[in-house]
Amino acid sequence: MAIGIALVLQVVGASSASRRSTEQGRSEPLRLLPTDEANSEPALSSVRAAMLDAVNKHDIDALARNLEPAGWEAFGGIENVRATLGGPTELWDEFKYVLTHGGAFTTTRGRVRGRREFCAPYVYGAYPNLPDEALDPSFPWAITGRNVRVRARPMATAPVIRRLSYDLVQSDGYVGGDASWAVVSLANGRQGYVARAYIRSPTDYHACFAHVSGRWMLVELDRDREPERDR
Repeated sequence: MAIGIALVLQVVGASSASRRSTEQGRSEPLRLLPTDEANSEPALSSVRAAMLDAVNKHDIDALARNLEPAGWEAFGGIENVRATLGGPTELWDEFKYVLTHGGAFTTTRGRVRGRREFCAPYVYGAYPNLPDEALDPSFPWAITGRNVRVRARPMATAPVIRRLSYDLVQSDGYVGGDASWAVVSLANGRQGYVARAYIRSPTDYHACFAHVSGRWMLVELDRDREPERDR
């Protein structure tokens, strides 16, 4: 689902989150550590900060100043963008999350394949090139904190059965009336629940920025796309 530019309106490097074997023959868990490569490009960091300010104020006009003009027509024009962002506040919340949770440069996961783009959050932009067996049955979700509690049931008072730190885990999605918990499958085969604030799917919303017409601009805000293998 895309809005606007794709605006219907991914740490240690991606290769670091691979499964390794220990001397005892056991496998260490897959992990994805937070990273924010935008800090290496001051101009990009400045544009992102301006967009975050616009998002916090729900200021569509200020937001539009940093959107790639060519994207308007491809996604229904500026009025469609206005209508979309004028709707549910959940989209603004997602946009804020994306802009405040790091990211990485890529040539395969942005709007134009082969072009250097910065994609956020890091769960999308820096998602590792996993072995095929790790993708079965689907792309693992990322635990986004340290010592995150996995509970026996989807409630804050349920017993803690494990703690995870930046692990990649299989998930069947969100549960509960307010979808505030994600069900996860642990390495021992047991099922547990993680609070939504500490887990994210790589196919949730992401945003990509590219250097267009001499400056950094937002070129995509999209979701439901699996991160392609990066180079």
